[in-house]
Amino acid sequence: MMLSTALNDIINQTECLFFLNTPESLSVNESTNKKTNSPWIYSELKTASIVRRVHPRKKALEILLEKRHNVYSAHTKESIDILYPLEAQLSMLKSLDADQLQRWLEKYNRLTENINALDLLYFGETPFVGDRG
Repeated sequence: MMLSTALNDIINQTECLFFLNTPESLSVNESTNKKTNSPWIYSELKTASIVRRVHPRKKALEILLEKRHNVYSAHTKESIDILYPLEAQLSMLKSLDADQLQRWLEKYNRLTENINALDLLYFGETPFVGDRG
C-alpha cells in the first residue's frame, strides 16, 4: 500500500506521463478491448486518469516571462537619470571660448621659434620672456 501511495504521489506531481505499450503490458483481444494483467499498470493508469493535469514547466515559464516583461517595462518606463554636481570641478578649470582657441592656433602657426603649443597657451604670446632676475 505504501508503494502504491508513493507512486500515486509521484504521478500527481509529474508534468508528463509516458505509457510504454509493449506486448507484455497490454493484451488485446479480438474485440479490441485493451486489458492488462498487471495490477501496477492498472493502478498507475487509473491514477493518471483521475489526477488533475498540471503543467509546472509551462507555469514556471509563464512566471519567468512575466517577470522579464515587468522588469523590461519598468526599465523602459523609468530610466534612471542620475545627475552629478560638477560646479566645484569646473571652477578649477580655465574657460576658453572658440575665439580664444582660434587666436591660440593662429599665434602658434605664426611662431618661428620651436615653442610647444601648450607653453604658448600657458604663458601667452612670448613665453619665457620677461624678468630673468
